[in-house]
Amino acid sequence: MALGLDALLDDRDERPGVKFKDADLVVFRSVSPVGKKLAQGMVEMVERHGKKSSDVPVAEAAAAVNTRAAEQTKT
Repeated sequence: MALGLDALLDDRDERPGVKFKDADLVVFRSVSPVGKKLAQGMVEMVERHGKKSSDVPVAEAAAAVNTRAAEQTKT
């Protein structure tokens, strides 16, 4: 939030697939699931278009989201 980004925490008691489907319906530009890889210090970054996925260190996740958001607003 310090970078001017909005965040949404989906803490519903639902399966991940349901949550990802709902995220597609709401039309988020990117989704950053925090889960299995957190123990390794990583966050998965998933782009909505193209379904590209990459792992980013937790400490760099907010900056990576901010960079992607800036790139997407240019197009």
